[in-house]
Amino acid sequence: MLKSLAVALLVAFAGGVEAQNPTGTWVGAFEGPNFWGGLELTLDRTDNTWAAEARIQMDGRLHSEPVTDVSISDGKVDFSTTWEGRAVRVAGRMDGSRLRGSLTIVTESNPDRLVSGRLNLLRLPAPASEPILPPPTGSLAVGRSTFYWIDEKRGEASTINPSGKRELLVHLWYPTGRHQNHSPYLEDREKVIPFLPKDTVETTATLELAVSTDAPILKGQRYPVIVFSPGKGVNAFHYSSLCQDWASHGFVVAAVEHPYDAPVVVFPGGRMVSPQPKEARPRQPVSDLEAQHQAADYRARDILTVKDQLARMNANPDSAFSGSLDLSKLFAAGHSLGGMAAFRACQLDSSILGCINIDGGYRARPYPAAVDASTIEPVFLWLRRPLYEFTDVQLKQVGLSRSEFDEEISMGSRVMRAVGKGGFDVRLPHAGINHMDFSDVPLLRKDISAKARAIGFLTIEMTRSWVRDFVEASAAGQPLRILTQTSAAYREARITAYK
Repeated sequence: MLKSLAVALLVAFAGGVEAQNPTGTWVGAFEGPNFWGGLELTLDRTDNTWAAEARIQMDGRLHSEPVTDVSISDGKVDFSTTWEGRAVRVAGRMDGSRLRGSLTIVTESNPDRLVSGRLNLLRLPAPASEPILPPPTGSLAVGRSTFYWIDEKRGEASTINPSGKRELLVHLWYPTGRHQNHSPYLEDREKVIPFLPKDTVETTATLELAVSTDAPILKGQRYPVIVFSPGKGVNAFHYSSLCQDWASHGFVVAAVEHPYDAPVVVFPGGRMVSPQPKEARPRQPVSDLEAQHQAADYRARDILTVKDQLARMNANPDSAFSGSLDLSKLFAAGHSLGGMAAFRACQLDSSILGCINIDGGYRARPYPAAVDASTIEPVFLWLRRPLYEFTDVQLKQVGLSRSEFDEEISMGSRVMRAVGKGGFDVRLPHAGINHMDFSDVPLLRKDISAKARAIGFLTIEMTRSWVRDFVEASAAGQPLRILTQTSAAYREARITAYK
């Protein structure tokens, strides 16, 4: 049975708020009859003059328009703006760190008719230049070890070498009882730096994390496991703020570096592997659908290889991790292509307890396949940005009819209904959220603004919490708990629960 919920974001930030002073940046969502979206509002005051900037994202389309008729007094904030030519009026009242009220917009079909919805915004703190990444929120110290494994059963599909076997590098994050030390954000720093985005090098070159390299795992219990696959063309270490946090809450996270896809993978002994030139690759897929399906399938088999290696390590009495992994509570997760690979891994292996796709999708689906090929048994979380819905003009430009576009969206819902034990489609609300905001990359850029950093922290915190609570609830056999637990903390996310 399909059950749709919409709830509003509530995040508690430390620090007092000056009474009746709305200066700063506010982010959140609004919802009314047949519309839902995100609003980012920045208010500044010079002498007795208020300046306001607003960004509205609705139907996945983001617009920044001039703000007029600003009225701010006694904790009340009112202003006018537009969204795609439609008049918008916002009226709210401060309530501590929140701004609550209404957003009224002209209907799309009738310029004389107004519709109103509820508005709930949160004031963002402006973090200083440090920390560069949000610190972990759990109580446990974190260790990190790196493993090199070979899958002798699989050839290397990314090269034309017929004798090559699939090699993997895996960063294992885990709880440790040792006093917390610090380690470089990057292993093999000197070799990796030339392959980093240029605007992140200065930051990343000296960055350290509160992580103990090769520390012993904290004994005394068995930990749920998350096997994590990064986005296409992204290294797994660029998701350290997620992996470190989950480990601090008592999970073991195996973050996979996928050779020949990541910008660089440094194997033991210093051997470096980067994507192959086109002429050195095997046959290329004939369509985008085939390419996406092929890539997700190959990565999914990497995830299953890691699962098997973890099982061997867990059963080996000579391993430092012997008996510490609860592989009955193993989850496949990933971002972008890695999220679709996690979905595919759950198709291939129903013993995986849960599956998490973070902002990965083919068109409007969580996996690049037709419905009859998309059934998975484990419970599933699809955590993503709002879907970009094309206007009629845009559809005409790309040669797609409205009915064809609607069928794509419907296909995504049918894929979600095909999940055996049920799934959750969770769309995060804040205006301007980007695909890479689920990783460390934007926060590592040298010239990131204080506002952008604050919004980046919020995206990471929401991602951490949704995944963490989904894993904990599913491991306890109560996945529906996230509808009351996580959604109570992030009430502006739009949730659709299937089965």
